[in-house]
Amino acid sequence: MKAEKKTKYIIANWKSNFTERETLQWVSTFISYDFPSPLGSFRIIICPPAPFLSLVREKTKHLSFVQVGAQDVSFFPEGAYTGEINARALTGFARYAIIGHSERRYYFGETERILSQKCSEATKNGLEPIFCVRGAGDNIPSHVRFVAYEPIEAIGTGNNEPLQKVLAMKKNLRLLSGTYFIYGGSVQKSNAGEYLNSSEIDGLLVGGASRNPQSFFEIIKQYAA
Repeated sequence: MKAEKKTKYIIANWKSNFTERETLQWVSTFISYDFPSPLGSFRIIICPPAPFLSLVREKTKHLSFVQVGAQDVSFFPEGAYTGEINARALTGFARYAIIGHSERRYYFGETERILSQKCSEATKNGLEPIFCVRGAGDNIPSHVRFVAYEPIEAIGTGNNEPLQKVLAMKKNLRLLSGTYFIYGGSVQKSNAGEYLNSSEIDGLLVGGASRNPQSFFEIIKQYAA
């Protein structure tokens, strides 16, 4: 009897891309594909820009293996914080929230204190943080269950980090039991299978390749087929 596959989490981070029309086109194309079985072997988390969370949720709600995540969350609670999107406001639209992405750390100067507060606000309001780290030097809040390792030199460069180096970093991170370890960094169809078929890696955080529904679908098929 063939062993049951371990569930993998495949996360699409669209970053700051797409209009409403382009979002509708992406989702319509994606949900038209013939997804492989068993469906229980993977979970897809789509993280669109905030204006399109509701649209993606509505269009994918009939697919039990697709969930929606936010790309960020405010470290403030509800209140007089113009322009911020607090965790409580997101709970009706998303189940996950990406926190600590290297682009947020670099472009917006997010500190360890800010990131810890974001995780606290997310979990307090029922959102599951997907916490990104660049290496063993980044602190991981104790209540985080999903940790995404994204080496700076691999993000957007086309140079994904070799599997053995990724696994060595996992050891250095000293993750608590029950933590899901995700890899992100120039993930493509050509290299996704190597990570997904490792029992030590629980999924992928896909950036640029997730903007094309066909490319993202091909990545999923590397494990789910």
